[in-house]
Order: sequence, then C-alpha cells, then structure tokens
Amino acid sequence: MAALELAQYGIHVNAVCPGSVDTQIGDNTDKNDDLQEVKIPVEFPKGNHPLEDAPGKPEQVANLVLFLASDESFHVTGTEINVDGAESLLHG
Repeated sequence: MAALELAQYGIHVNAVCPGSVDTQIGDNTDKNDDLQEVKIPVEFPKGNHPLEDAPGKPEQVANLVLFLASDESFHVTGTEINVDGAESLLHG
C-alpha cells in the first residue's frame, strides 16, 4: 500500500528479506542473567542452503540494498525480495 501511495512522489518501497546470514552477532552481544527472563526461543528451519550450502554473507544483502538505492532499480517498487539462496523455497 505504501508503494502505491508514494509512487506519485517517486518514492520506492520494497522489503529486503534476508535469510540466514553469517554475522557472528551472538559473539558480539553481551549476555547477562536479566535477559533470561525475556529470552524468546528461536527455532531455525530444517534443511540446507540450496545455492551455496552455507549461510549468506552480509555483503550479499548489502549488494541488493545498493542496487535498490541505485538508478538501475527505477522500476522496482512494492515488492519483497528474498536474499537467501533459495532457502525460503524449502520452507514455504
């Protein structure tokens, strides 16, 4: 809906949907006992990564964002774009 409403102003609205990305965020996050109270269990889907047989890299997501910010993406708006090496197709 936002893409339709903002198109008249030349504003593009898209959603970047990354799959598994190797970021080491867990290694860089301080954990303490207070967080255990609000911890949400995470279940990762079963299956592999069809394209590379490994999680993606941050640069692969950044390359899509760079494309969307460029003039080359002028006609792209109102869409969800998966950057997951076809991982989402396994669990759809």
